[in-house]
Amino acid sequence: MRLAQCSSKSRKRYVQQIEKLKDTLWSNLLYFEEKEMNAEAALVLMDAAHIANITDSFSEALGYINKAINYFEIDGLKELTAQAQFTKGNILQTWAQNGNPQFYRSAVTAYQDALRIFTIEHAPDIFAEIQHQLGRVYAEIPDEVKKKGIWAAVSVSSFTE
Repeated sequence: MRLAQCSSKSRKRYVQQIEKLKDTLWSNLLYFEEKEMNAEAALVLMDAAHIANITDSFSEALGYINKAINYFEIDGLKELTAQAQFTKGNILQTWAQNGNPQFYRSAVTAYQDALRIFTIEHAPDIFAEIQHQLGRVYAEIPDEVKKKGIWAAVSVSSFTE
C-alpha cells in the first residue's frame, strides 16, 4: 500500500511505523558500512529504497538503490547486482507513472542491465517478470504518434518473450 492511499488515521500510524523502520535500517547501515560489510550494507540499502519508493520519495529511493548497486559490484555479486538493477527499473517506472515520464527510458536501461544476468536459461521466472515490466513501459511511454506504433510492436514482443 502507498502512503497516499491511507486514511488520515491510519496514515499517522503508518508514518510512525515507517519512521521506526527507517531508524532501524539507518543504524544497521551505519554498522555494516563501518565494518566494510558491503553486501550487507547493500541489502539494507535495497530495503531503504523500497521504503522510500512506497512513500513516493523517488529521488531518495534512486540514491539508495544506486549505492546498493555500487556495493554489489565492488563485491562482484552479479546476481544481487542484477536484482538491484531490476529494483531500480521498478523505482524509475513508478516515478515515471507518477507524473515524470522522462524516467521511462532510464527504467528500460535498468531492466536491460538486469537481463544481462537474468537470462531465460539462467532465471526464467525473473526473465519473464522483467519482460512483463518492459512491455508495460513500452505500452505506457509517451511519444510522438508515429513512434507510438514502433513502441507498441516492441511492447508486444516483450509480452511474447
